[in-house]
Amino acid sequence: MILVGAAFFVIGVVNIMLKRNMVGVLVGGHLVFTGLVLCFVFAGGATGGEVQAQEVAFFILLSGVAQVGAGLVLALKIFELKKGTAVEELKDLKN
Repeated sequence: MILVGAAFFVIGVVNIMLKRNMVGVLVGGHLVFTGLVLCFVFAGGATGGEVQAQEVAFFILLSGVAQVGAGLVLALKIFELKKGTAVEELKDLKN
């Protein structure tokens, strides 16, 4: 189980580094987040606090889903404004 969490984390980091649009970066961030939660649940189960770790992980995942939803809304607004979601174009929004 810890290997699955580590794999999710590594895939998410690679996705963040290679993607050029906001949606890809958000998906990569969520994969990193999910990998960390899986490792957290596994560590909680290994120490005997499996139920508490699962409860905390559930709330962590809910907050992650809310963050991704908010990020997608921002990506849609930026697409509406700039006609693209390339991360390089976001530098123009400073001022």
